[in-house]
Amino acid sequence: MKLFNPAVGYLQARRRDGTWPAGFNPAIESEFQEGTAAQYLWMVTTPNDLVNLLGGAGPTIARLDTYFTRLNEGPGSMYAFMGNEPDFQGPSMYDFAGAPAKACLVNRRIQDELFFNRPGGLPGNDDAGSLSSWYVFSTMGLYPIYPGVGGFVVHSPAFNSMTVRLKGGLLKILAPAAAPTRPYVQGLKIDGNATTSLWIPWERIASGATLEFDLTDSAASTWGTASTDAPPPPP
Repeated sequence: MKLFNPAVGYLQARRRDGTWPAGFNPAIESEFQEGTAAQYLWMVTTPNDLVNLLGGAGPTIARLDTYFTRLNEGPGSMYAFMGNEPDFQGPSMYDFAGAPAKACLVNRRIQDELFFNRPGGLPGNDDAGSLSSWYVFSTMGLYPIYPGVGGFVVHSPAFNSMTVRLKGGLLKILAPAAAPTRPYVQGLKIDGNATTSLWIPWERIASGATLEFDLTDSAASTWGTASTDAPPPPP
């Protein structure tokens, strides 16, 4: 990542000669569109590399925890702005740091605190359906994090049952214990086979599949926390 400045810990615009401009402030809308360096930090195409640049899982999780203290602060802030596209994959970054339970909780908080079934029920401009599509994917417990790559990082469904009609078959998402107070995954089966992977490749479900989630209210769930469970880097 050529735009990551290790001296400040953020992405930053560089001069032609490769030097960094002075006076950097990650909380102002400068050199970024509708956002700040703090908000654009998480919008990367190689999340695994970002975790390494930030010092590993521990520091990454700590920064995400602080970042999601506030969920929709607008374009000039150190905190999340979930009403705008640059932040859409932010919650999924926890999966790459071995903390899927935190990803599930943040997604549930965003769903419950920012989206409502009434006028003004979206936390930002829908931009041709992008914000609505984020909500739909988040309630499915799946998110297509890599542009142009078929596959999904895994979170937790918000509903007991969902059916998606794919060209090749039906994708059934079952979570009998789903509830606002049970956002954590403690087990997942794909067509009856247990898995702890936080990544589901498109070819695994393209012809139809059944995903069975076992959800719990315990943040201590260790499902998906092994280093081998993390989503792979993009091809």
